[in-house]
Amino acid sequence: MEQIFLKILNMSISASYIVLAVLVLRLLLKQAPKWIRTVLWGIVAVRLVCPFSFESIISLIPSAETVSPDIMLDQTPEIHTGISVVDQVVNPAIGQTFTPTPGVSANPLQVWIPILALVWIAGIAALLFYTVISYVRIKRKIGTAVLLCDNVYQSETVVSPFVLGLFKPKIYLSFRMSSQDMAHVIAHERAHIRRKDHIWKPFGFLLLILHWFNPLLWLGYALFCRDIELACDEKVIRELDRDKRADYSQALLTCSVKGQRIAACPLAFGEVGVKERIRSVLRYKKPAFWLSLIAVLLCIAAALCFLTSPMEVDMPPYMDVFTDFVGVYVTIESVHTDENGQNIFYVVWHNATGNEVVVDDSFTVVQWIDREWKPIDLEAGGLYPPGEYHLKPRETRSATYFVGRYDFTKSGRYRFIVPYTIKKEGNHLLGKASTDLVIGGTQDIRTLYQKYPEYFGLDASAGLDVYVWQMGPNSYSFGLLPHSEVPRYRFSPELGDLKETGVEEMRVILSTYDIDSSQIHVLPWDNWLSSYRGWYSIIDEDDPYEKAEIYVEFLRQKLFGEVVFTTSQSD
Repeated sequence: MEQIFLKILNMSISASYIVLAVLVLRLLLKQAPKWIRTVLWGIVAVRLVCPFSFESIISLIPSAETVSPDIMLDQTPEIHTGISVVDQVVNPAIGQTFTPTPGVSANPLQVWIPILALVWIAGIAALLFYTVISYVRIKRKIGTAVLLCDNVYQSETVVSPFVLGLFKPKIYLSFRMSSQDMAHVIAHERAHIRRKDHIWKPFGFLLLILHWFNPLLWLGYALFCRDIELACDEKVIRELDRDKRADYSQALLTCSVKGQRIAACPLAFGEVGVKERIRSVLRYKKPAFWLSLIAVLLCIAAALCFLTSPMEVDMPPYMDVFTDFVGVYVTIESVHTDENGQNIFYVVWHNATGNEVVVDDSFTVVQWIDREWKPIDLEAGGLYPPGEYHLKPRETRSATYFVGRYDFTKSGRYRFIVPYTIKKEGNHLLGKASTDLVIGGTQDIRTLYQKYPEYFGLDASAGLDVYVWQMGPNSYSFGLLPHSEVPRYRFSPELGDLKETGVEEMRVILSTYDIDSSQIHVLPWDNWLSSYRGWYSIIDEDDPYEKAEIYVEFLRQKLFGEVVFTTSQSD
């Protein structure tokens, strides 16, 4: 239920942007045919109904997924509105309020989101109950209505004429209505039926029930009800002369009612926006063809821009790429040493943003030594051909960097750092992109990320727990979890879900965390699938606790011996 609620929340947020756009377009298209407005509200409805959308570079939706479905599990919960100013203001408050306390496994959002989901369900139930009760009351009031002609009925309880019914809609009039007003009212209500408004209005209210927590959608629904009445008025009066339009306006005034509440039904003739409708009827002029054409084109443009989602930033599926601006990054294809001893870096620049990026020819390389990044002695290098170049929006481009006077065949972990400038919102902002280069050994860090994604990016603020279990002599398996001050139960689901890695694989995984080995806790785990206990093989010590300590020290030596790294990037 929580995932459904978060999906509805994201759909509602996306639809809110369209509501704001429709409010602007309603003003711009004030002289356009009124049915154009109902088409615009249809775009909002599609966004509220459709759980998916296609990506497009012309999308004006800042973010297709403001609230991540995994936010309840995030160590640092954040929203991604696509509007940096909003994110910078809101996310610190979210992080301060909902970031889990180290040593406590539960994210506060794991409690709050289910509660909010229950409140959402309760709101839906309440509005559905209100709708059913309202419909039953109306049906009781018109229970004594008598047939006038076709699908038109009269009743003494009717205050303002209306249409009721989905599949066989009926028009209900008051006995007190004059014949002149009756002709205009029946024409209006039949126009509603031809336009299928008796279906669209309840459908709109159903969507409002589903998204009842969004105040913008309440405003949108109220304006939608006004616009379908304006469109219906226009459909009727465009064939009337000036005098008959005045009579039509008089009918509106005569049948007007006050104090009506937002509801799914019925389509009452004088219920919504009577003053605006009378003004529109009296000032009606047939829209010019060119104005109608522009309005249609704007509707199509709005649909393309708001029914599509922004293209996802193309970021690589591993942990060794860093950038100051999401979407601008560099990856290394390979490092090659030529016959002259010159080291050649073959790189690919990626710009998945909608902005231009300028790259210059400078770079630095640092090496991970003694638990810190240290600069290494490099000969001045640059791009080939040298100089800066431009990356257009959403462009990928290969480049070559070269450097000498350093032996890159030495096993170790390096970081390749390149500056760039991004032209964003009229400003030139400096940024850096970097990627890790791991050379030597037998394990590929990218392959490990694809194989064990759950072991990368863990919250290591309180340390890490490495669980070790043996399925037999000299057969060691390793698993990784954030450190817990409270010992985990032997049959804990967390332990049961651990994927087993080898010692060399775990070494490389641990190397991606910038923490000291003293913060990494090695814990023997008596795996419930195996009866083998490794410390039993230590025969020089009788005390089982001493045996366990010796065993842990033995495992730490295996784990934190000389670490050798590698990558498929190197040649």
